[in-house]
Amino acid sequence: MKSISQKAMAQASIVRGACSCAMLIVTSFLMMNGSLLAQAGAKHMSIPLEVSNNRGNTTSLRIGVHTMATKGIDEALGERELPPVPPTEVYDVRLIGPDPDIILGEGSLVDLRPWRSGTAVFSERYRILYQPGGTWPSVSVRLPEALPHGITQLRINGKALAAGDSAVGLPPSVTMDIVVDFDLTPPHVTVSPSSLVFPVSDSDTALPPARNVRITPSMDDGSWRASASEDWISLDRTAGTGEADLSVGITRITFAEGRSSGTVEIHIVGNSEPTILPVHVDMTTAMQPVGAPATLSLRSVSPHPVDAGHTVRVEYETGVPGAVTLNVIDILGRLHATLMLGAFHYPGIHTLHFSTAASQLTPGLYLLRLVAHQRIRISPLIVK
Repeated sequence: MKSISQKAMAQASIVRGACSCAMLIVTSFLMMNGSLLAQAGAKHMSIPLEVSNNRGNTTSLRIGVHTMATKGIDEALGERELPPVPPTEVYDVRLIGPDPDIILGEGSLVDLRPWRSGTAVFSERYRILYQPGGTWPSVSVRLPEALPHGITQLRINGKALAAGDSAVGLPPSVTMDIVVDFDLTPPHVTVSPSSLVFPVSDSDTALPPARNVRITPSMDDGSWRASASEDWISLDRTAGTGEADLSVGITRITFAEGRSSGTVEIHIVGNSEPTILPVHVDMTTAMQPVGAPATLSLRSVSPHPVDAGHTVRVEYETGVPGAVTLNVIDILGRLHATLMLGAFHYPGIHTLHFSTAASQLTPGLYLLRLVAHQRIRISPLIVK
């Protein structure tokens, strides 16, 4: 076995010192978690690689894409040109340009390429130049962690690597070619069903049941958050990770006749455009029997607003003989007092007095609900 000369060992010491200095710069840069990478809202995606020989020498590399990158040395992004390649008996690893238009000079430990605007699916080629050092003829390149979302495959000399896998470089070759397949389509979520409709009627006394919506992110561990555009839409959660059910309901049953609409917006991390879930409430009123007069009204409520503990005078009109019911409910449709239940009335104008104290009405907003001959009338009641 031919020993390394003292001169070569001295050269190796100098080169290792230079490489260690370069590695310290790169490591410090990467530990900042991309404060420079994130500047001006820049998009970036990168992969760490570990290169080592069988004598314990290890070098960390990083490859990827960045919106601020060029095809040359970008010091603001952590790329630094290394000193010239040392003698062949000295261990050395660096990234070099695989094509003439990639200009990295003597090489770098970081190689970030321009983010391809307008192209979501593409591949990039990178190249490692290595010297195992001394009589150790091979190096191995290891992928230490799983590929991030947006990178579909990494191949070294044609071999696809998953987290923890390695590829070996053997003489007489001194380079290893890397191909990275990118799919930078923004993450998204799908919802099922794609919209919700809650039918309600003015004769309802309870809220309709909530509905489950299946949230499916495009990536298994995608984090999402949900928000409602209207205060009458209820959600059982506002955030989640991965596929999950979101329970959507409504908080009241009093709406204008016809359709009221709102939305649930679902945002996924990595995409500024939300997925929209339309939510509709279809409000219908009870049908009037054929031939029945249309007259049914709550004519007046006085005094209004009314002080807590005082008496209220309600004047109402019915158009046909029949049973009449008058309740006090809140805006959620919950019953607070029954002032009259199924009392027979002849057509005409009627008056009813009731005490807010006896009805146990505390200060707040209520609704008087008059029901007669399959029709309903609502009037607000404010107790102060």
